[in-house]
Amino acid sequence: MSEVQRAVAGLERNGKRRRFDARAKDELIRACREPGAAIARIAREHGLNPNLLRQWINRDRQSLTGGGAMAVQWRRQTARRRRSCRS
Repeated sequence: MSEVQRAVAGLERNGKRRRFDARAKDELIRACREPGAAIARIAREHGLNPNLLRQWINRDRQSLTGGGAMAVQWRRQTARRRRSCRS
């Protein structure tokens, strides 16, 4: 059994929700980024809902790019304001 499978298999229940190890999440996200990787297959292999794994991937992508659409819009507006102040 791989380290990722052990980390995800050793889930901690907190009431109704499960808690997942941050290291296991990172490993699964990296595995999904490999060429030819199928998110649904990887999720099922680790006992996860594919949509949950997709959410983790999207959140990771947003954190790497500095946020979602609102952050992008805010950065564009700030850049415009700075350019107009220099004029």
